[in-house]
Amino acid sequence: MSLIIETSLGDLEVDLFVQKAPEISKNFLKLCKLKHYNNALFYEVQKNYLTSIKSKKATTVFVETGGDQQYIHDEIDPTNKHNKIGLLSTSNIGQDRNTSEFFITLTSSHLQHFDEKHTIFGQVQVGIDILEKFNTDVIVDNDNKPYINHRILHTIVIDDPFEDPENLVEPDQSPLPIEKSDNDRLEFYEKEKILNESDKTEEEIIEEAKLQIQKMREIKLQMIGDIPDADMRPPENVLFVCQLNPVTQERDLEIIFSRFGVITRCEVVRDWKTGQSLQYAFIEFETEKSCQEAYFKMKGALIDERRVHVDFCQSLQKFKNNKKPNQNQSNKKLETSFENIEFSKFYRNNNYNTSKHKMVFDQGEDKYANKKERLDSFKERERERYRNNRKEQENRSDSSKQDENLNHHQHKRRNDSRSQEKDDTEYESRHSKKDRKRSHSNERQERKQGNKDRKRSDSRDKKREKNRSNSRDRKRNSKSRERRSASKEKKRKRSLSPSRTYSRSSVSASRKDKNRDRKHDSKRDRSRSQKKKDKKQK
Repeated sequence: MSLIIETSLGDLEVDLFVQKAPEISKNFLKLCKLKHYNNALFYEVQKNYLTSIKSKKATTVFVETGGDQQYIHDEIDPTNKHNKIGLLSTSNIGQDRNTSEFFITLTSSHLQHFDEKHTIFGQVQVGIDILEKFNTDVIVDNDNKPYINHRILHTIVIDDPFEDPENLVEPDQSPLPIEKSDNDRLEFYEKEKILNESDKTEEEIIEEAKLQIQKMREIKLQMIGDIPDADMRPPENVLFVCQLNPVTQERDLEIIFSRFGVITRCEVVRDWKTGQSLQYAFIEFETEKSCQEAYFKMKGALIDERRVHVDFCQSLQKFKNNKKPNQNQSNKKLETSFENIEFSKFYRNNNYNTSKHKMVFDQGEDKYANKKERLDSFKERERERYRNNRKEQENRSDSSKQDENLNHHQHKRRNDSRSQEKDDTEYESRHSKKDRKRSHSNERQERKQGNKDRKRSDSRDKKREKNRSNSRDRKRNSKSRERRSASKEKKRKRSLSPSRTYSRSSVSASRKDKNRDRKHDSKRDRSRSQKKKDKKQK
C-alpha cells in the first residue's frame, strides 16, 4: 500500500507500480505530498467505463519545484492490461506527454484501445465498493458530467521509496474546501445540508440542480445576446406548423384550425424576395386550452396532400420588444409580434431600401406613426390581391369553355395532317430501303467479279512462267543430246578405223571420256531433281 485517497464517497487504498512505472509513480507521490490533488474534481463519470480526475492545472512535480520538464515519458508495460476495475492510468494528450491528470477504470472488461497508449501506474486494493457507487448512485447529464460535484478531499502518502527533489517543500496545512463550485453545480456537502435541513429527497435535489444548471445556461445565452432575457419564455398559445404544401395559404389553415378555438393570428412565412412559401407557419389561439387541443389532434394530419408536423412555438424572436419586461408587467403574458411580421412584409413589398441579407422577422424604418394604419393598409392590399385573383380565375373559366370547341377542331386537323405526313414518310422510307438494298447487292456482285478476274489473271501468269521454264529445260536437254550423239559418232569412227592401236594411253583416255560422260549425266539428273524440288516448294 503506497497511499490513501479520501473522496467524498469514501476512502480508496492504492498500490503503485513503483518498479514498472517509476517516473510516473514518483511524480504522482510527490504531487500528493504537495497536496496538489486536494479538492480535485471527478469531472466526468462514464458508467461501467471510467471516471476522470481533473486538478486545478495539469502539471508535473518538476515544474512545481522550479524545473522545465512539462511532460513525463510513457512507461508502458505490455504485461499490464486495462482489464480490471480500479486501475489508475495516465490520461495523456499524446505520446510521451503525461501530466498530473489520470483516470480510474470502473469495469472489469478489457479496454483494448487503452493498451499501449496509456501507462498503468497503480491499482485500488481496498475501496472497490466505493467505485461501484459511481456506476449506481452518481447521476450524470448527457455529457457524462455529474449534477452533484464529487471531489478528492485528501491524499495521505504511506510509503515513498523515492528521494524528494531539492526544492520540494511540503505545505503545513491542507487547502481549504471549496465554498462555491466553479461549474455552477451543487457540491456534495450542499446536498447533505439540504437533506438534513429539509424533507426533500435526493431526486428532488437533483431536479433542483438540473434547473439551476439550466438557469445558468440561460444567463450565459443572455450575456452572449442569443436571447433577450433569461426569464423570458415562449408563448403557450402559439403553434408551429411545418412541412406544409407550398400551395397552402393562411385562409386554408384558419379554416382547418378554427374548429379548436378562436384564432387571433395566422401567418405563413414567405421568402422576402420571391414571395414563395417557406412551408411553415405560426398560428396564435385566443386561449391555451384550444392551442393544446389543436396540438394533440392535428399531429400528423393531412393538409393539401402533405402530412404536417405540429409543435408548440419555441421561438423568442416573435416578441414585441427584445428588452426585459417591467416588474409591473411580469405577471402579464408576453404578446407575440405578428404585427412586426406583417409590417416587415409590407415594408419589403413596397420596395424600400433594404440590405441584401434580411431575415423574416426584420423590421424596417417606422414611416407610419400608427400601427392601425399600417395594418389596415396591408389588409386592403391583401383583399385587393385576393379579389383580382378571383376575377382572373372566373375569366379563365369562361374563356376556357369557348376555346374548347376550337381546340377540338384544331386537334383533329393536326391529327389528320400528322397521319398523312406519317404515310408519306413511310412510303419514302420503304422505297429508300429498296434502293439501298439494290445498291448493296450491286456492290457485292462487282466485288465478286473482280475477285474472279484477279484469280484468272494470276493463274494465267503462273502457266506462262511454267511454259517458259519448260522450254528452257528442253533446249538444254537437246544440246546435251547433240553432244552425246557427237561423242558416240567419234567413238564409232575410231573403232572402225584400221590403224587403230590399243595402247595404254588410248585406253586411259577412253576411260577418262567415259567417266566424264557419267559425271555430266549425273549433274544433269541432279539439276532436274533440284528443279522439281524447287517447284514443289513454291
